[in-house]
Amino acid sequence: IRRRLVQADPGNVQFQRDLSVSYNKLGDLAQAAGDAVAARDWYMQGLEIRRRLVQADPGNVQFQRDLSVSYNKVGDLAQAAGDAAAARDWYMQGLEIARRLAQADPGNVQFQRDLSISYDRLATLSIVRDPAEARRLWQAARDIVRRLAEIDSSNASYASDLGYYDARLAELDAPADGS
Repeated sequence: IRRRLVQADPGNVQFQRDLSVSYNKLGDLAQAAGDAVAARDWYMQGLEIRRRLVQADPGNVQFQRDLSVSYNKVGDLAQAAGDAAAARDWYMQGLEIARRLAQADPGNVQFQRDLSISYDRLATLSIVRDPAEARRLWQAARDIVRRLAEIDSSNASYASDLGYYDARLAELDAPADGS
């Protein structure tokens, strides 16, 4: 239906955005089914639409956020495939957008949380190669979530995120021999 809507009205950006969302959801389903090739195909179709939307309307923060999400999804696939260099490239593109959005609107909790998640993805990639970088990134993510938890102490997601980041940082402090 969404493809037909875009074909009928190619200038309708909402129809295009909706189609990109459908592609991402199909990518999620393919990834959950273990079909990384199909997942990548779906994600890339969504990403291309999102790139065009951002090009056409660079000031639209929803389009920017959508593009960041797409970069992260493709990065997740690359990481799962063991291609850390490609994953890092995709994650860095997502991080650039997340950082820009969070800086432009410090009161937007979604943008702030997106930034913390971008830091987490890069930290996870960095843990073996550069533990100090992983620490810096996880600490930055934790600092963001701590601020969000101070604003809304009833939000269970923030408490969960804090526990997660504390655990990651504690793992870095643990002796290598496990004692």
